[in-house]
Amino acid sequence: MGGVFRAIVGPDRSSARRNQMKLTHKLAIAAGLLFAVSFFLPANGELSGIACLGFCWSVFTQFGQNHDLSLGGWLYYSGFVLANALFLALLGAILLRAPWAKARLLLSAAAMLQVLSWLVVSLVATWNGDKFSLGIGYFAWLLSFLLLFAAHSVAGRVPESLPGPTAEPGAPAMGREPGHP
Repeated sequence: MGGVFRAIVGPDRSSARRNQMKLTHKLAIAAGLLFAVSFFLPANGELSGIACLGFCWSVFTQFGQNHDLSLGGWLYYSGFVLANALFLALLGAILLRAPWAKARLLLSAAAMLQVLSWLVVSLVATWNGDKFSLGIGYFAWLLSFLLLFAAHSVAGRVPESLPGPTAEPGAPAMGREPGHP
């Protein structure tokens, strides 16, 4: 009977949506746990993640004081403070199913790229003869941002990718605009 019902009504999209939300929540929870743990691990040289955050916070709150960074340097280090704040906001938004999925995806991508940029800066310094100093805490932190981005990517997918049961051949999938796959 279930097969006949599905043939008449169409595929069960609610189970696809449920599985998608389970995956989204699993990715988000894993990202949150990894993010929290990363602050207690060695991140850069002998500094823990929380010490690195403290340094960036002091740069952020003391523009032009106690450091000799230019405006660009201040913006760069302040970007890490903003990325951490965005992580917490985006984690809450995905767990609470907040609207504006595309905006959240773009913000999570921007935060992830900011965090990834420190790896690039460190690799360039290594190529110039400095010792590679990134620790496991940095990589846990980076992975947490990658997982959060993945969670927002999964949450933004439309599970109704099949044409409706009464659709004409070649009709766009339900939930999609004509001309968009």
